[in-house]
Amino acid sequence: MARRARRSFRDRRLRQVATWAAVAEGHDPRQVPAWVGVTAYLEQRFGVWTVAPSDGGMAALADALERRLATRRVEVVRGTPVQDLVLRGGRVVGVRTAAGTIDADVVVCAVDPRRLPALAPHVAGTLPALPAPAVHLGLEDDGLPDLGAETVVHGKDVAFSITTGGTAPDGTRAWTVRGRGRLHEDVVEALARLGGDMDLRRKVVRRVDRSPRDQVEAWGGTPWGVQWQGRGTVTARLGPTTPVPGVYAAGAHAAPGAGLPFVGLSAALVAQAVGPAERAR
Repeated sequence: MARRARRSFRDRRLRQVATWAAVAEGHDPRQVPAWVGVTAYLEQRFGVWTVAPSDGGMAALADALERRLATRRVEVVRGTPVQDLVLRGGRVVGVRTAAGTIDADVVVCAVDPRRLPALAPHVAGTLPALPAPAVHLGLEDDGLPDLGAETVVHGKDVAFSITTGGTAPDGTRAWTVRGRGRLHEDVVEALARLGGDMDLRRKVVRRVDRSPRDQVEAWGGTPWGVQWQGRGTVTARLGPTTPVPGVYAAGAHAAPGAGLPFVGLSAALVAQAVGPAERAR
């Protein structure tokens, strides 16, 4: 991707825009196949689909999915950590959870497979894509620029993603700032160096810093999927099928990216793979 961007754009700023989607998800553009750049083209051409904060944000998508599953008589069990797969004769027969074992003929893994001992050896040749350091800020509203749901600010060797729309007391706003690139100082200080309205230092009422490690530990894995290490990463990751009969992989760890289009594509591929396989069985 980096080579393609250099050939296509002389302006460094255009190269940053063209490679931002990969950088934002924790990848080095020098290790990402150029075809992944189609994501940037589609977003520039047709826009980006998301759930507005006023509608509940991305969490509303999970709620909508659960309601849809209820119409199909699917039981959704929340707050029940999965510990591993239960295998018999090399084939999956259940899932071991903190609340006990659940029998299953088919299992779709949509989390980091490193979390499951039965699948971890099959992804030993890959690395996880780590989230960016995140700084959650409570800011005084007075004089604060009115940004959209997400704004990307590019510097010379660093870029910042600023998301807004979080709940905050009257007179304040909630922003989350994530930095990517050659970031060797505090995120708020680095953002202030860009000048303009991005100097937030005197407006900070409260801040909560979360390192990549903090986020991975809180989530029980990384939601950004597999780190690109060249074209071979396509076959190194799992999905839609896996070496374990009856187990399929979906989500960011089974797709070329962590965005909704890629994750949705991985789910569709699993649906196509499960039907014929179960009929043959």
